[in-house]
Amino acid sequence: SDKQKYFEFSTEKFSSSNLDEYFVKYEQKVKKAILERFKDSNHPIGSEISGGIDSSTVTSYIAKFFDQPLT
Repeated sequence: SDKQKYFEFSTEKFSSSNLDEYFVKYEQKVKKAILERFKDSNHPIGSEISGGIDSSTVTSYIAKFFDQPLT
């Protein structure tokens, strides 16, 4: 069977005693992950928001980076 790897899971950790630096690094990683997952998408992008910070963050970045309505 032809198995295709969906993603690479990285266990790379980062830490910082500076909270601003930590959030900048976190934001960079989230943006990169979203762009990598959706960059070649030629289908409408949908999102379900649970009300948690992770789904809201992903949905807001998708809306920001891609010029199409979210469904």
